[in-house]
Amino acid sequence: MAQFTKKFISRGSFIMDAQEIKSRLKQKNLSQAEIARRCGVTLNAVRAVIHGKSTSRRIEKKLARALGMTFDDYRTSTKQQAV
Repeated sequence: MAQFTKKFISRGSFIMDAQEIKSRLKQKNLSQAEIARRCGVTLNAVRAVIHGKSTSRRIEKKLARALGMTFDDYRTSTKQQAV
């Protein structure tokens, strides 16, 4: 059985994985808990989206806005691909 790893890709050379998202939130003095509060969801829901285990347009839009990105750029830069 083939093994798969998660790889985050985007157009061009900009790549953003879960660690990068968390780092950027920290630079902007925002926590995952604050994103959850703003979205009216649980912290676990935000963590699942950041780690690519779930999708939520509402959470992704808030993350994009918090990171100073458009929604489309956020989705493209965190798109997961099996390698």
